[in-house]
Amino acid sequence: MLFLLLSITKIVSADQNSNWQEAYAENMARFSAYHNDCVHRCDDHFWRLSEWLAGVAASSVSAYGGGVPARPSAMPRWNARHADLKQCADATMPEEDAPAGHRKRSNGTRTKTAPLVLPIVHGDFNWTKDGRAKNEVNGQPMEMQPSVTLVIDHSSVDHRPKVLLVDTGLPSHRQAVLSGTVVTTHPDAHSMGNLNLFPCAEIHSGTATFRANILRPQSAPSFENNRSELPFRPVSDHADLYLTPGISLQDQSLVVRGVKGHGTVAIVGKLVLNEQDLSSSDSAMRAFGVEDGEHRKLWQATRREIVCLADFIIPGFGVPFKVSETLKRLAECGTKKKREQRERGERGKRS
Repeated sequence: MLFLLLSITKIVSADQNSNWQEAYAENMARFSAYHNDCVHRCDDHFWRLSEWLAGVAASSVSAYGGGVPARPSAMPRWNARHADLKQCADATMPEEDAPAGHRKRSNGTRTKTAPLVLPIVHGDFNWTKDGRAKNEVNGQPMEMQPSVTLVIDHSSVDHRPKVLLVDTGLPSHRQAVLSGTVVTTHPDAHSMGNLNLFPCAEIHSGTATFRANILRPQSAPSFENNRSELPFRPVSDHADLYLTPGISLQDQSLVVRGVKGHGTVAIVGKLVLNEQDLSSSDSAMRAFGVEDGEHRKLWQATRREIVCLADFIIPGFGVPFKVSETLKRLAECGTKKKREQRERGERGKRS
């Protein structure tokens, strides 16, 4: 499947999406077999763990009736039967399935190719001609489809190919999503509907990173007092995870640099619903009922930072689009750059 993906060297446009999904479905089985094997063994362990917890709970309940709670059996561990689960969790894919250009050379080094960004599901959002969400007009529920994006890169840290899935979409997208690392841009059900499919994946969400039952609370980017830029941390050689407060203060965006033919691509979730939303300034804020003035200012400031940073944006509910010079001018990107250079010079003089 991944060999097929690597043959696609540009971001898929909306009219190509059906062809891409057909090819994806046809070639899914190879990588899926490896992933499903991991899932099966993970599920087996967590099923036994659930039975153990149910037994402990039943014992505790019996104590309320005056009985003595039975001593629970030992918690199920990842025994020899599950010893290879660590490999399952650590590996993005088997070495022989590594994308071309990322395999080990005979001298032990790896080649580095440009990262690949592939929209799996194009987002969509119903708008009226005057730029308002339809539910603002007639009180009916909004029709929306969140974007799901696949990124294939390389990691020099662990010398592995890095496959990242940005948002997992709606539960109805189950057959269209598969990956070894998952990034959720915001904590809403429509962008996290398939997390249960990835029990062995590393999941970047909000203020922490998870893998199975292991939590790393300090791994998420956070603001620092001595810098004005959006905070970020590297995820792979070309991809950085940015803290981009929008609807919530913990929203994140994945920024991929050096994408062939596209430069820097920002995958932003609900920060920008679609190109029309970015042009209309506050459509998303109205659609999702953000009334607080300071919250709106922060959201707008974050959007301007992303516009200045990116060449292309994959929005949360629309097709990818190029960031025009007009948008950059409206975001005052040139003025911002000069101001930052001046601030750095002043800090240098003080130090």
